[in-house]
Amino acid sequence: MTTVWVVRVGTAGNRATDGDNADGQNASATSGAEKAGSSAQPANQQPGSETGLIIPVPQLEDFVCSWRDTVDCVSPEGVPAHISVLYPFLEPDRTGPARDEVAEFFANTRAFNFELTDIGWFEERVVFVRPVPEDPFLDLIGRLMTRWTQCLPYGGKHRDLVPHLTLGIDGDKAQMTRLADAAKELLPVQCRATEAWLMIGSSHPPSWEVADKFSLG
Repeated sequence: MTTVWVVRVGTAGNRATDGDNADGQNASATSGAEKAGSSAQPANQQPGSETGLIIPVPQLEDFVCSWRDTVDCVSPEGVPAHISVLYPFLEPDRTGPARDEVAEFFANTRAFNFELTDIGWFEERVVFVRPVPEDPFLDLIGRLMTRWTQCLPYGGKHRDLVPHLTLGIDGDKAQMTRLADAAKELLPVQCRATEAWLMIGSSHPPSWEVADKFSLG
C-alpha cells in the first residue's frame, strides 16, 4: 500500500511505515472475498503483487477517507485504516492453499479491546496513532511469526516492533501536522479487534484490495 499499508511497525530511528509497504484498505473498499469466512482466491496476482495481514480499525475509517481527498500523504484508495500484524505475508498464489490454516489461527485468537490514545511520529516522515495496550498486537505478531517463520515483519529490517495506525507518510510537513492535529481532536477512541483481513495487491501502482476476512474467536 504506498507501499502498502496505512499502519506500520518499526524501530526508533529505523521505522517501518505502512506508507512504505502498504497500510491497508478503505473500510468501505470493495472486498475480494465474498464475506468473512468465505473461500476467496487471490484477486490480484499481477507482477509485484504481495500480501499482508491487518487488523482493520473502522472507527477511524471515515476520518482517513475524509483526508484522503485533501492531502496526498494519506494511504491510497483500497487501503483501509488499520494496524498491520504481518507484512509481507505469503506469496499471493500460496494464500489459497493456506486459507484453512490462517482461518484456524485467527479462530483461536481471542477478540480484544484497545484504545487509540495519542499521536506519534517516526522522525518527521510518518505520523501515526498509537494503540493501548500494545501487548495484544505484539503477542499476535509474535504468534504469526512463530506459525509462519518464513514471514518476517518488513522483511526483518526492524528490530523493535511498534504497533501503530499510520495516518500519513512522506507528506508536506505542514499537511502532516494539520492531519495530526485533526486526529488528536478525535482521541481517545475505543476499539475492538474482531477480524483480521488479508490484503493483496501492489504498491506500484497502488492496487490493494481485501482478499479475505477472518473472524477472531
